[in-house]
Amino acid sequence: MRLRALVLVLLILPGQAGAGDPGAPPLGDGRVTHLEGVVEAGGRRLRVGDAVTARQVLRVADEPEARLELRFADGSLVRLGPRTELTVEAAARRVLLRHGRLLVQADRMIGGIATWTPLVVLEPLGTTYVVDAAAEAVSVLVLEGAVQVIRPPTPPERVLLPGEAAHIPPRGERLRTSVRVLLEAIQDEPLVAAFSAPLPSLARIRDLGDQQRRGLLAGRNERLRRELGWRRPPRKPIVLPELFR
Repeated sequence: MRLRALVLVLLILPGQAGAGDPGAPPLGDGRVTHLEGVVEAGGRRLRVGDAVTARQVLRVADEPEARLELRFADGSLVRLGPRTELTVEAAARRVLLRHGRLLVQADRMIGGIATWTPLVVLEPLGTTYVVDAAAEAVSVLVLEGAVQVIRPPTPPERVLLPGEAAHIPPRGERLRTSVRVLLEAIQDEPLVAAFSAPLPSLARIRDLGDQQRRGLLAGRNERLRRELGWRRPPRKPIVLPELFR
């Protein structure tokens, strides 16, 4: 039993690079692999095949069908929904999300992609997750892997595992307890289903959804939470970028 728990831990952590880990390679330029509607980067309208360089501001139009997929050389990807605005910081393996909806998927053996918003920092270990950011609150849902929820300058407040979601209110209000979300229903989520190529982590998500349906996922998550313990080295306080202050 102990061996099985250890194997579960190694599936997520072992020497694996998380977002912001100095050992993780930079993302490099992203390339547009799917686009619908109007999306601009640095004031120019994007087309499939275009490269998006670091620090360019991406703006997805406020149209129901507008969406964008960026893929990076290491296989990581970011998908954006309508009325979304963000900047990719490739060297730090993070995106700065001002508002809108995105899905991030990155190989845990290479390094995650963190999402920074005006209210919260979401640091994953590999991981596929969805973020919905508005001025008054941020919501996050983990599809596979693990995400730490950090509200600067405080330490991490919560670890989210597959099928868990959290609602992050404005500063000064308590973090709302995470809720359980049916992973089987996620296949109808536009950021998962409405793209030409299947999500690379979809098979893992389906397997976790099957575990959830059979009543096994909650126990698995709690074992992982205990085993991991999140005994990570002390970190320097997070300082949000100027555009978020």
